Amino acid sequence: VSMYGKFGAIKDAENVLTAMTRRDVVSWTSMLSACVEQNQGEKGLHYYMKMLEDGADADELTFIATLQACSALTDRQEVYGQSSKEISLEIAEALKVDFHKKGFAFDIIIANTLMSVYGKCRAVSEAEEVFAKLACPDIVTWSVMFSVYADSGLGDKTVSLYKHIQKFHREITVNDTALTCVLQACSDMGNLGTCEEIHFILTSENYDQTLSISATLIHAYGGCACMLDAQYVFDHLHTPDIVAWTSCCAGHAEAGNFLSLAQLLVSSVMFGVHPDEVMFSSVLVVCSHSGLIDVGLQCFVTMTKDYNTCPNTKHYAILLDLLGRSGRFGMVENILKRMPIVADFSLWLGLLGACGRHANLELAEQVFDKALTLQPEEATAYVMMSNIYAQYHN
Repeated sequence: VSMYGKFGAIKDAENVLTAMTRRDVVSWTSMLSACVEQNQGEKGLHYYMKMLEDGADADELTFIATLQACSALTDRQEVYGQSSKEISLEIAEALKVDFHKKGFAFDIIIANTLMSVYGKCRAVSEAEEVFAKLACPDIVTWSVMFSVYADSGLGDKTVSLYKHIQKFHREITVNDTALTCVLQACSDMGNLGTCEEIHFILTSENYDQTLSISATLIHAYGGCACMLDAQYVFDHLHTPDIVAWTSCCAGHAEAGNFLSLAQLLVSSVMFGVHPDEVMFSSVLVVCSHSGLIDVGLQCFVTMTKDYNTCPNTKHYAILLDLLGRSGRFGMVENILKRMPIVADFSLWLGLLGACGRHANLELAEQVFDKALTLQPEEATAYVMMSNIYAQYHN
């Protein structure tokens, strides 16, 4: 069963399990783990129920695998017409009752896995409750708690937890996962002091050449409006990868410095790192959210003419969002006429929002019709159009 699971042959694993005359907890847990490895959370939970019906007693590994299956379920948008996060939270609470009854209430690995599920469900208070009851949290526990706060956008709590460790738990060495979460929080909050403090730690611990962390550090300095420091970090990387290049480009775009951005794009080609679709998407998103219309337009032209990168639907959606936010609907209509690709529903929805902000009823009606041809039963478009009519007539 385990072997078939590792090869992704879930049907063969199921056949072996079904053919067994006697199944014990190891058999069921192997099947559960196979489902988790293939990201089939719903099927994994089904086998947990079958195991209980079969009379097998769950052990520590079973509960870990079942919670992981529950976590995998959150990756879906809906399950049976309900929010996957709501259903996953209900299942996690039920599993919590189960392993409490079995005496695993304070098992550190189970607790860490449960906290991770709570984090994916945005159930921060529930994760905090589990964390508070652990007598001896390990480094994984602290890292999970950092991730819970970071995934929920609670930058202040992320930084507070880091400060708490620095003050009361100096014996704990915060790992790269936790530091990445704190740096992301620094970027969101513009917390330069903590960002510089972590930069010092990264350098002291020889993490400054770890590409994933360095890219986050560059992004954090950019979020703190310190592109000189961001550029310094980038310049001292031995072999920056595409993520580091993207972070630095996005930072210069957010600062409105198109000259530095253009120089960086040229340098990336010289260093053998060709700007890709993701890099240009990142820069365009920053331009859109920061209202940098001219920089965004120049970036779009540079992408198509200088780097022969064909814009996809996402690029056009960001460009139209950029122009729509600023009310340049003449340019929007011109691009829509000349756009060589078919627009998707999200593009029309974003444009409908821009029409609403600027009370452009004529274009809104055209965009609304386009959206309905793709998803006529989607309620969001109707609600947005209704609000535009109400706004226009008032």
